[in-house]
Amino acid sequence: TKAQKFKFNKIKMVDNGNYQIVMRQNNNKALDISGGSYDDNANLQIWDKVNVSQQIFNIRAIDNTYYKIIAKHSKKVLTVDSKNNVVQATDKNTDNQKWSFESLGNGYYRIKSKSNGLYLDVLNNGTKNGTNVQTYKANGAVAQQFKLNKINEKNGIDVSFYQNAINWMNVSRTAYSDFAMIRA
Repeated sequence: TKAQKFKFNKIKMVDNGNYQIVMRQNNNKALDISGGSYDDNANLQIWDKVNVSQQIFNIRAIDNTYYKIIAKHSKKVLTVDSKNNVVQATDKNTDNQKWSFESLGNGYYRIKSKSNGLYLDVLNNGTKNGTNVQTYKANGAVAQQFKLNKINEKNGIDVSFYQNAINWMNVSRTAYSDFAMIRA
């Protein structure tokens, strides 16, 4: 009967938006692009959680399963390299730049690479600043468990006649690229 039929609808695991991604083992440590670099292949590491743009990631759904994780400061995506290390790189829409989220409850997730089926993992379950983030097989360790802290702030610039010519490409690469207020 109809009373015994159910329909399952896919839902997005994570809402699109800006997040600071912190470790379960130490909520004062966040994912961080090394040195705030804008370069391709800049390393993903953990660092003390502070309010800096290289620790803010824009998570965008590609479909109901996969996401891009974009470093807000550089606009580059988290990418698994040939050695299973995680770096930032220019978006080429390849599987090594796509991620899925698995809920562990209480707001924690495991983050899995589409390309190799491995999970974001803090090397040796370390908590020291600069500890490398890689992908590794699922093992249940807290080194593979992360919390997504939603960032609701918007940063922009105020532009007037006195700034003369604005290099909008450079503005788009900064933490102040959410909006521009232009006076006429």
